[in-house]
Order: sequence, then C-alpha cells, then structure tokens
Amino acid sequence: MQTDNRLVWLLAFLLLALLLSALANLYFIRLGRHFFREFSLTRLDPLGIAQIDTAEDARLAAAAEKRVVFVGDSRAAAWPAPGALPGFVFINRGVNGHTAVQARQRFDQHVTPLQPNIVVIQVGINDLHSIAVLADEKATIIRTCQESIQALVTQSRVAGATVILTTIVPAQTPTLADRLVWSAEVETAVNAVNTFIRAQQADGVVILDAHKLLADENGRLAQPYAMDFLHVNEAGYERLTEALVQ
Repeated sequence: MQTDNRLVWLLAFLLLALLLSALANLYFIRLGRHFFREFSLTRLDPLGIAQIDTAEDARLAAAAEKRVVFVGDSRAAAWPAPGALPGFVFINRGVNGHTAVQARQRFDQHVTPLQPNIVVIQVGINDLHSIAVLADEKATIIRTCQESIQALVTQSRVAGATVILTTIVPAQTPTLADRLVWSAEVETAVNAVNTFIRAQQADGVVILDAHKLLADENGRLAQPYAMDFLHVNEAGYERLTEALVQ
C-alpha cells in the first residue's frame, strides 16, 4: 500500500513537472515571437516613419496656437495631451520601442515640419535597456544615448523651440521573467544618463525630472504609477502632466 502511494505521488510530481515545462515552453515561444516581431518591424521601418501620420502637418504648422510636440519612445507616445489649456495644441510624435538614436534620426521628418514652439523629449530607456544583453558595450551605449539626447535638444533649438527635457523614467523592480532581459547595470546607466540630462538645463532648455516625480525610495518606478515593468499608468501621467503644465 505504501509503495502504491509513493507511485501515485511520483506520477503526480512528473505530471506537474511536465505541465510546468509546457507552460514555460509556451511562454518562451511567445516571448521569442514578440522579440522577432519587434526585430522585423525595425528592419522594415528602422525609423518608424510609417507609424506617424504626417498628412495634417502643414495645417498644424499654420495653427494660431503654440505647438507642443512630444517626441521619444512609448513613454512619450502614451503621454496624453493636457486638457483645457487654451492657446496650445499638442502633437504626439512618440514611437513605441524607439531609442534616442532613432528619435534623433527621424526628427526632421516628424518634428521640424510642425514648426514647434515647445518640444517635450522623453527618451533613453530603450537605448540603455540593451545593456542587459550587450554588457561589453555599456560605455558606448551610454555615450551614444547622451550624444543623441544632446542632438535632439540642439535640433529642437535650431527649429526655434523651447525644450522640455525629461529625465528617464525608471523601471519597476524586475520580476523573475523580466530578469531574463534586465540587469542592475541598466539601472546604473539610467542614473548616469539622468545626471547628464539634469546638466543640460540652460536658456531655452527646461528639465522636467520625471525620475524624481515617479520613483520610489529605491529609485524604481513606484507601484502607484506603474502600468507594468517599464510603462507608466494614468496616475503617473497625471503627475507628469501637472508638472509639465506648470
């Protein structure tokens, strides 16, 4: 009888192990397909030109209101326009998954034609996120990110706009799954680039410290402001927008 019970427990354990293995395989297959999809989209449209509808650019550029243009990655793309702010029109030129390098390269297609009065820049996390799998390139990635952010500021000023440059919003504490594509070196790099960003304050360049506004005591995206590991929720954007409007 005791032997039969052991056999039942052994079979149950093996079935559970098989189920967990199948679920893990399914997760990694979906994760692999996601990254392959993102990789394929980047190869087909490296600058995300097709993702932005520019048909109304000429009309927007001629608008009597002051034009405020958001540029950057998914955090910029998801930033809702402030409501009830007379005299301003808000235009979003954020593209999901974009790096500072890509934003810099598409600036003349997506931002300059709008003749912006104000450019809001939120970018950098996707450049630095790559350090998790390119640790040997960390110094180059940080330097290139800084140079690209500085170039975005210069391009905005040349276009005649005041710049509102945000620091990089931190990520949350990584889950077990997130740790597969994350490392503490990314957080170190975010802090380094944010120090660089804060030093860009100058005539015509205003720093909006998004990191300080949304971080918890450990320097990570605070739970009340997190939609997921990397992205900001509605409450987070309300806090950012309040600071932006001021």
